[in-house]
Amino acid sequence: MTELPDNPIYQKNLEALKARNEKLAQEIAQLVIPEDYTYCLSDSGLPNCKIKVGNKDFYYHDQGDPQKEAEDFAALFSLRHSCELNSAVFGIIVGFGFGYHLLPLLDKITWLKELIIIEPDKTLFKLMLHYQDTTGVILHKNISFIVGELTLDKLRALRGAQWLNLGNRIMINWNTVTKYYLEDARTISRVVQNFVVERSVIDKTAMVRGTMMIENRFKNIRHLFIEPNVDGLFGKFRNLPFVCVAAGPSLNNYLPDLKRIREKAVFIVADTAFKVLIEYGIVPDIVTATDPPPTKYKYFEENPHLTKDILLVTSSNTYSGLLDCWQGPIRFVVAGDGLYDFVFEKLAFPDAATFNDINTVAMLTLMLADKLGADPVILVGQDLSLASTDHAGGSSVTNTIDIIERDGKTYSRTRRPVSSKAEGNCDKNDYSVIEKEVFYVPDYDNCPVPTWEDFRFFITSLGDYCSHMKAPVFNLTEKGARIDGAQRVSFSEIVHYFNNEVIFKEIFNCYCERTPKELELATAHVNKCIESCQAFDQWIQYCREEIARRHLREKYDFLHNEIARSYSNSASFMRLLDMHIPAAIIRASKVNFQNYHNLSEEKRYRKKYINILRLFLSLERACSLLKGNLQSALGHHELVK
Repeated sequence: MTELPDNPIYQKNLEALKARNEKLAQEIAQLVIPEDYTYCLSDSGLPNCKIKVGNKDFYYHDQGDPQKEAEDFAALFSLRHSCELNSAVFGIIVGFGFGYHLLPLLDKITWLKELIIIEPDKTLFKLMLHYQDTTGVILHKNISFIVGELTLDKLRALRGAQWLNLGNRIMINWNTVTKYYLEDARTISRVVQNFVVERSVIDKTAMVRGTMMIENRFKNIRHLFIEPNVDGLFGKFRNLPFVCVAAGPSLNNYLPDLKRIREKAVFIVADTAFKVLIEYGIVPDIVTATDPPPTKYKYFEENPHLTKDILLVTSSNTYSGLLDCWQGPIRFVVAGDGLYDFVFEKLAFPDAATFNDINTVAMLTLMLADKLGADPVILVGQDLSLASTDHAGGSSVTNTIDIIERDGKTYSRTRRPVSSKAEGNCDKNDYSVIEKEVFYVPDYDNCPVPTWEDFRFFITSLGDYCSHMKAPVFNLTEKGARIDGAQRVSFSEIVHYFNNEVIFKEIFNCYCERTPKELELATAHVNKCIESCQAFDQWIQYCREEIARRHLREKYDFLHNEIARSYSNSASFMRLLDMHIPAAIIRASKVNFQNYHNLSEEKRYRKKYINILRLFLSLERACSLLKGNLQSALGHHELVK
């Protein structure tokens, strides 16, 4: 163990870090520095560190002159990557050390708006805090630090990372990282890319389904304040085998096997697989649902008696008609999707655990099994690859697929039945054809299988989660995509796990007493939001009058400052508005992250003003939509008793 002086520089740095990230500051304070790390001075008198790895050691910075090394690195990087540097609005520096390369690099990036510094070596970071005053960097509002292993959760929690998918970004690996931390650099690159894809999927979902999501969330407010959340069941079913059923095409092949073990495992079924299992005589213990469109839930609404004694685990996004018709118990999950968090979820469940990456209902079944204590977990129907259909035969959402080749690319043609608007029924001869590009991913035999881009993202997400689970995860599939962390098996290889009868409902009834909350709390908050809408209308009128009498630059400065003040003073209310106009928010952010530094000042202000004016008009429309949804919430199933 290396003893370090408890000097004023360290305390000052630690206080600054605590102000930005209290959890990280605590981890650093408790960290013990091993003898492999030795503080030293370079020949030029600047701090450095010698690190011993096995029988060899190396200096993190040049032992002659670290500052010159940093300046040379920045100059060479700028020469090789001038175009990327000139257009970058997001910068990610991997490897910080004592930070000599930070300022030389920032001098080369002319349009940087957010900087994320990732230091994979937590010990080195603590050593630096003892000898280098870094408070200015730590406290800078547009600079964020991630120290230690990079995970998706760390990026999700980072304000500076939330728009990474909307602007040009550049990742810079410091010299020492490419030499001695190469595996860390590869992992960081992969996690950042996965996060960018995740943000894009969330944004795309919000733009396509945003209206339905918002309407459902407000209609489900009453359920939020009556039904409990799922946290109370965590860990209550340890060491029981769980079968997580999705509606992939291979599900039909395993129905006889599933029926054999039905009473010897807990069955969690994705909503799309429910009809397939029920019609084969298999009644699940839990159904998961997260999607807003009503079409996939028609079977439930027509057969509500089938849901009796089955637990529904769902989110506030889910089609409200499903919750209204459900005859069994209901429990909520709080889906933390960052920019689209719902304030009423936080009000109903202030201390609830957040399910941060529910990007598919199949992911919810897996996460739920893990949190309930499953051991082992068996995945069934989790193909995430395309066959002659996209889902299992008999599912409520099954469509026929043809794979075609054109211009060197592969596409799928999905034939979907078209519903009659008048009757809501489908003519078996009436189809719409949807074409999507197909990608190939490896199966468990390393053979390529076709999939879609969003499925490819789900494969990565499921693989990351499975790889970090303590319980073994088995994938009962033949031709499905390979999911890292989930071992492919045949039924005969896992049948020994199902020796004892599992009476889930008896166990569940001990913990599933409903705990209704006072609806007055929800009603009061809804009325408060309605009052905020009225005040916002007055603010809109005031802004319109001020804009009318100002010149171009004054218009932009005024409107920009007023909107910024609204987001600062009424963050919760503004978040509700943003939820109603996801496309406008994404567009405004995208334009904001465009590079204007080559334009004249007048053109720059004109573009900025047009963007801020569009946002202003969208917020006005959002206020009208919010008022409608709040009134709907008050009236939906008599929120006010």
